[in-house]
Amino acid sequence: LVEMYSKLGRSEDAHKVMKDALKEFRGTHEEMKIILAECDLLLESGKVKKALGKLETVGRDSPYFATCRTAIADIYLKKLGNKEKYAQCYMEIADKEPSVKNLITLGEAFMQIQDPARAISAYENALRLNPRDGQLPSKIGKALISTHDFHRAVDYYERSVRNDPTNLLLQYELAELYFKLRRYD
Repeated sequence: LVEMYSKLGRSEDAHKVMKDALKEFRGTHEEMKIILAECDLLLESGKVKKALGKLETVGRDSPYFATCRTAIADIYLKKLGNKEKYAQCYMEIADKEPSVKNLITLGEAFMQIQDPARAISAYENALRLNPRDGQLPSKIGKALISTHDFHRAVDYYERSVRNDPTNLLLQYELAELYFKLRRYD
């Protein structure tokens, strides 16, 4: 209902429904969804700092910490153009829980802001946690190529193909790299 009021330009009605929803769902599992929706409404109204303030109240011990940090990161990148704060949000998520998924997400965040060196580090940390992941070597290889460190990229791909000769994706990407480098042999 809030979304529809917002699309119709009835922001006063949207804010009233949002206030009622916040009161109704306080303390439930749905509360975070309402808070995120409220932040979207605030962002539509141009109240970026207020939206950030609401999201930053969620602590590290909350089960919604990662969700809120992701929303904050999105605001920093898309609304404020602050790449470092964007990356910091993902670093906080990975620091709190250094899982393979969170480290990959951190690497992708670094790639989003065109910082492949830090992306490589995040991907390598994820690969240490899960050495059997067939996609991570590809991500690392692509990040190395984006740094224009082609010699290191070739070495990395060759080593990865030797370690897992059944990974056809890595073989294909290595062949593509050889082709770009005009190493046709």
